[in-house]
This record gives sequence, C-alpha cells and structure tokens, in this order.
Amino acid sequence: MRDAGECRVALNAVRGRSADRCDVEVALFPILIDLPPAAVEGPLALVQATVIERDPAAIKRETFDLLGRVCNHINQSRENQSREPPNLLAVRPPPSDDVTGVHAPDPWDDFATAVLRIPPASVVSIFGRFPQLFERKTFQEPFQDCADQRWLDRYAGARSARDEMERQRPRIAAALPPGAQLAYDRLSAAVDSYAMAIGGQLLQQQEFGRDHEGRLTDLDGRLTVCERRRKAIQVAYIRLSDPLPPVFDDARTYEELVDLEERKTCLIHPLEHRLEGQRATGKPDPSVVQEWQLRRAATSPWLYDRLIFYAHGARATVFPSICDLLDGVERELSLFEARDAPATLVGLYYALEAVERRGSAGNRRRLNDLLDRIDARIEEWNRPPESAPSGRAVDANRKIGRMVARLRASDDHKGASTGGDHDHV
Repeated sequence: MRDAGECRVALNAVRGRSADRCDVEVALFPILIDLPPAAVEGPLALVQATVIERDPAAIKRETFDLLGRVCNHINQSRENQSREPPNLLAVRPPPSDDVTGVHAPDPWDDFATAVLRIPPASVVSIFGRFPQLFERKTFQEPFQDCADQRWLDRYAGARSARDEMERQRPRIAAALPPGAQLAYDRLSAAVDSYAMAIGGQLLQQQEFGRDHEGRLTDLDGRLTVCERRRKAIQVAYIRLSDPLPPVFDDARTYEELVDLEERKTCLIHPLEHRLEGQRATGKPDPSVVQEWQLRRAATSPWLYDRLIFYAHGARATVFPSICDLLDGVERELSLFEARDAPATLVGLYYALEAVERRGSAGNRRRLNDLLDRIDARIEEWNRPPESAPSGRAVDANRKIGRMVARLRASDDHKGASTGGDHDHV
C-alpha cells in the first residue's frame, strides 16, 4: 500500500463496502490456527484476527471472546437501526463447577476436540511446487544408471531446488508446526550437501565407463559420494511429504533426531513426566493427549505416535485396555517377522513394558502365544556382535529377552506390576 487512500480502499473492500458507496457494511472476523498474524498479507492484514492455539483451554477462551465481539457488533447495528429496544444477543460462557463441586457437561469440549482434529498445514498446501522439485531425474535416478552423464544439469537442478526452498522458508516458518519445520530444514541441508558433492566430484564432466550390466563404473568412488547424498534427499523428502501425517507433530522431530539418547531426553522422558503428573492428579489433561488421538496413534505408521499410545497405556485405567495393548504388541511383532533384521525394537519394548505395568489378568493365554512368537525370533535377532548392524541393536535384543522372561515369570494374580528391571531400549 503506497498511501492512506489505498489503505482505505482496501479496507473497504475487505469489509464488503464499495469505495464509492458506504451504505452497506459486512464485518469480517478472521480466525487463524497454526498461523501468526504477521503471516497474513494483503487487505486481510488490516483486519484484527483471532489466533487460536492448539490447546483446548485456549480454543474455548479465544472462541468465547470472538463470539462476544461478534455479538457486540450485531447488537450495536441493531441499536443503530431500530427505534424500539432491540433483542440483544449474548454468548453463554463455558460452564464451570457449581456449588456442589460437580462439573457440568461442557459442549465446548466437543467443539475444542473438533478444532484439534483439523489437520495442520502441509508443505504442499503452502508450497504448491514442492513435489515438482524432487520428483524428477535430478533426485530420482541413481548415478550408476545415468544415461547421459550431464552432471552440470544435475548440479543446476540441485541449486535451483535449494534456492526455491530458501525463498519459501518464511512462509514455511510461519505456518508449519515445529517438527515439520525441522524436517524441512533437514531436507534443505541435504539438498545443499548434494549440490556441493556434485560440484566437488563431477563438475569437470568426467566420463565413466560401463560394466556388463550397463551401469557406470565408479573406481574412485566419485559417484558413490553423490549417490549417498541423493538417497538422503529421498528419505528426507518422503518423511516430509508422507500422505499419512503423524498424529503428533513431535513424531517428525523424533525421526529427525538420530541418537536414541537424544530422542529419550528431548521427547520420551518429558512425555512420561507429563503422563505421570496426569496420573498423580487423577484427572485427564487434554493438553497431554486425547482419546481420539490415542485411537489414531495406535495404528500410526509413525513410531513416536505408537510410543505415546504405549506410554499412555502403561498408566491408563480405562483406555487403552490390556487387549488394546496386546494388539499393539502383535502389530509391533508382525513388523519384525516380515523383516530379515529389525530396524528398531523400541516400539516392541514399550508395548511389552505397558503390558507388564498393567498386568495380564484374563489375557494370559494370548500373552503367552505372543511371547512364544518373540522367543522364536530371539536367536535370529541376537546375532553375534561382529555380524550385527551395531552393538546397540544386540543390547536391545537382550533387553527384549529379559522383558519376555519377566513377563513369563510374573504372577497373574498380582494385577498391575511396575517390573523390576526398568531398562528402556
């Protein structure tokens, strides 16, 4: 906007008023979720917006204030247009505890839950060309299968993708939740590393020969350096553009953190602390987790979602039930029975730990069947250290074995148990 006159014309357009005729006015009350006011551009930036955070109490509070402003506007219009005392609107606030101390049913809770179920913004919804940047030869074709060896084109394509991602960064930072922002940053860094690798290894347009299968020979490892970075981009891109987004945004952060101890310190332990606080008070805390989220998290493809389900289940009294937790054990076990070697045993460990803490009364036969299936794979999982992917993996397998042994030895008549060897994977 160059001057005050243009601002007035724009504001009149937003309010539904003609620049020449001002006899009709339509008020706008924008609502922003997952978006700060500074991210709104154009004429709408001139209108005060209601910012709603993803917290049940904040949703009810901000919505109540918004409805109050709407009612005040309508009442003022009625008073200005009517000679008789008008019927004024009023907003009924969320109910509170009455004198007897009994909490009344709160329809605002249903409204807050409905708002929380609105999916967060995705990268594609903000950055429409995002898939086009990465679903092309520059990033999809392995180096050894390249037919034309035009490395300069790949370098230019990587640089172009990186520059476009950087141009979109302010919009991404304004609209995406923290976990998705971290994934975006990691992908951008991977693209930059990819461009640097091509620049350092292949920009002299070096020609490679071909083997008997028609693949490029790579005697000095130049292609291998670039190929590793190309695969890293593919993994980061798939995580960020997954068609099934996680239930909890921290699931993306969990995947981006490589070290297990860092994952536990930053995410798992704080979650367990909040759940223990909720258990101590005896009251559900909607800001920690809600039942509809748990039901989705139980079958989520994102590991951290399922860890929240198991951590909550270990401390729950109603949902999830012990049958729900055994379903979780079976799902985690099935993931590994379909693989030659488990990628991680964290999900299975937390599922078994939840069963151990809750007790298995009435479900002993099913639990024993699951433990038998785990025993059938223990020897295969516990390969010798020299052939295992890492020492940590072997140690994790041994912890699974100790957990199975404790569950077999547990007394079915004691009910819930806290276990004697609380050693997280």
